[in-house]
Order: sequence, then structure tokens, then C-alpha cells
Amino acid sequence: MPQATVSIGRRFRSIFPKERFRDLWEAEAGIAFLQLQRIENGRWESPKSKPTGLYHVIVLAADCQLTTVHDGRVRYSGFLPASTVQFSRPEEEVRCAGHGSVRYLTVSFTPDFLAGHLDSLLVNSDVVELRDVRSTVDVGLAHLAQAYENISLRGMPVTQLYFDTLRQAMLDRIVLRHISRPIRRGLSETLIPAKARRVIDYIESNLTCDLQLIELCTVAGISRSHFARAFRNTVGMAPHTFVLQRRLARAVELLTQRKFSVREVAERCGFADQAHLTRAFKAQFGHPPSSVIRLL
Repeated sequence: MPQATVSIGRRFRSIFPKERFRDLWEAEAGIAFLQLQRIENGRWESPKSKPTGLYHVIVLAADCQLTTVHDGRVRYSGFLPASTVQFSRPEEEVRCAGHGSVRYLTVSFTPDFLAGHLDSLLVNSDVVELRDVRSTVDVGLAHLAQAYENISLRGMPVTQLYFDTLRQAMLDRIVLRHISRPIRRGLSETLIPAKARRVIDYIESNLTCDLQLIELCTVAGISRSHFARAFRNTVGMAPHTFVLQRRLARAVELLTQRKFSVREVAERCGFADQAHLTRAFKAQFGHPPSSVIRLL
């Protein structure tokens, strides 16, 4: 984790002593993705509010009671069902309450981070901010949060690029769907051929590495906010999907040579382990990689 982002994590860890941090990820200064789970039995209430000065977007994985306070007065208090998304503004205090084990994902970021992100989208951040909403149903954001939880909490081996793409998709969803003024995006956002070729060549040369989204953005010379959409519009699939397809193609090539074991092929193609390769191979081709060797 970059040194510049540690302070946000410390602020959260210090105020939730009775909550288990299952994951804390900060991509850059000013934003943090946190997965928490209450570990108390029976009725509970957070001893302190979440840090003020940040936007908080809370996606609930189970029923929960949330309260927001502004200038000492309760602005919102209510029971929220699972998959509800709760927003709070930087000047508000947010407290959680519930019964038994409760999980939730929080995306928290500073006003400066939001302004910088909007600037990267060529949007005037002086006149645009997140809408003043208490709670809402956002099926897409809840689905992304569930995918994040399924992978990170159940120990499923995936690449860093998948995590990066998923987290970027969550941020984009929050900003593009819940901003105070609509941001129009068109399919004209693409990579010029030279940049697309540069990114693809870089991927092909680094399939054994745990590629990260920021690497590919640097190679393309465009921001994170634009890269994933531009890549999809140009290539026809998300970056992590394209990388997986190229790794599987490389795996088939190596398997047909009959020089390497399945474990060695997994290592040479950038999969987390043999099980990761086997699962991806069966999902794509309908049979395990070992069958390729037997059929030759």
C-alpha cells in the first residue's frame, strides 16, 4: 500500500475495534475500499461514527440500522435491507447498528479525490458533486460489491488486474450514476490503434506477471477513468477478460508441446496456481487442461 494512503486506513482501524477488517484497499491517496464484519453477538451499535470529512458509500450485505447525524441532529435513521446503498456527505457522522453478524462494504473518499476524478472526466468539479441521497437501491453496485465479496472473502485466486477493474467499476458506477448532474459518455471513447497495439504487446510480454490496471493505463498514456471503457470499446472485452483469454491461449500452446506439467504451465502463463488454471480452462473449454495432454 502506498505510504500516502496509509492515514485513511489508520483512521478507520482506530475507530472500529469490534469490527473485523476483512479487507482494506486504497488505490491512491484519498480513497479506500473497506470490507467489514461485525463480530458481536446480539444487538450492537458502533461505538464511534465513521470519520468525517469523507464521502461514504455503504453497500449492505445484510439488514442493518444506519443513522446519520449533522451538527448534532439526526438527519436520517432507518432500517435498511441487504443490497441497499447508503450515501453520506463529508460533514455528516454515520453510525451503524444491527443484530448479530453483519457485513458491509464501504467506499470512502475525500472531496479532493472526487474533484480530481471529475476533472479527469473533463467535468467541472466546482459545480458537480454527489447527489444528496440518503439511501437507494442500486442493483448494479450491489452486484459489483457481491462479486468483490465472493472473491476476496472466499479465497478464490484471481489476478490483481481483476480486482483493479472491479474496484474501478465500482467507483465509476458511484460517480456516473449518482452525480448531481448527468455525465454523458459515448462509445466514441476508444484507444487509437498505436496505443491499443502498445497495450496488447505489453500484455503479451508480461503474461507471467500479476498485471495491474495502473500499468496498462501508463502504457496507454491515459487515465484510469478512461482506460477500461476505451479498452473494452476497442478490443471488445474488459482488460482482465482479454488477459485471461491470452493466458488460456498460451496454456493451450504449452500443453500441446507436452514439455511441461499442468502446474508448470500455470506458472508460465501467470495463473495463481494449478487449480486456478484448471477452473478457468474448464469454464472456457469444458474440460480440464490435463485432457489436452491425454488427447495428443
